[in-house]
Parts: sequence; C-alpha cells; structure tokens
Amino acid sequence: KYLNLFRNRLTSVPAVVGSLENLTKLVLNENQIHVIPTEIGNLRKLTHLALHDNALASLPDEIGDLAELSTLSLHNNKLTTLPGTIGHLTALSEFTPYNNSLRSLPSSLGNLTSLRSLDISNNKLEELPNEIGRLSQLTELDAHRNRLTTLPSGLCQLEELRALTIHD
Repeated sequence: KYLNLFRNRLTSVPAVVGSLENLTKLVLNENQIHVIPTEIGNLRKLTHLALHDNALASLPDEIGDLAELSTLSLHNNKLTTLPGTIGHLTALSEFTPYNNSLRSLPSSLGNLTSLRSLDISNNKLEELPNEIGRLSQLTELDAHRNRLTTLPSGLCQLEELRALTIHD
C-alpha cells in the first residue's frame, strides 16, 4: 500500500508501477525524474502522491484518473503547464505546484471543490482563472511571487478563505 523511493537518483519511473493497483501512497520526491508514465493512472486507490523536488516538465493526462487522491505535491519541478484533467481530482484537499514555471492554470481547477490548501507561489502566472471562485472549501491560497497584474472576481466567492498571500 505504500511505496517510498524518496531521495534516490531515479531519472524515470518504470511503467510497471501502474500494476501496483493497491498502492495508497507513492513517494517519489527528491529524485531526478523527468517523466511520469501514463500507467500512473492505474493507481486508482492512491490518496497521496509526492513528486516534488524532481525535474518534471509535464504530467500525463492520466493523472486525472486518480480520483481518490487527496494530496498532490509538485513543488520544485520544471512544470510549465498542468493538464486539464487535473480538474478530475475532486477529492484533492492539498495541492502544491509552487516553485515551477507555470504560466497559466487550467480552468478545470475550479472543479477541485474539496481543495483546502493551494500553493501556486513562485511561478510565472500572469492571471488566475475566474473558476478559482468555485473552490468552496479553500482556506489557504498562496500566490506570491508571480506576475499577476489583476485578480479574478471569483476570489470574492471564496467564503472559507482564511489566508490569501499575494505579493512580490
């Protein structure tokens, strides 16, 4: 149920990881991984996925098949975009794609209605999607050190928001 490959020198994840269908926690952080195989989508029982501190430039669309995922850590990678299928992760409560090179966020992010904490700081975001206002459980939003010039009106709909950080 738990696979920890933390702090090795892995540059890839073998596709066979997709056959570990009973995994609930997969820890792959602090490696040198460039690509996540599409077979990751077979891990339907996964609740925790740690991919931070790697060299990921993109994620496969199949990441959206992880319907039970509650925590997804993607910080300190080289991501420039997130797949639209990220919006299928409706059980996600903590999402940390900070310190990447994201230029935009998919509008499907608004589907993550269980999300409580979102850290998108230290990216290259020029705007936030208005759909962010649909994150009805969001209590913390950190968007500092981006290139934001305006804020979406949807932010006003975040009734549970307790901490908002936006500065240079």
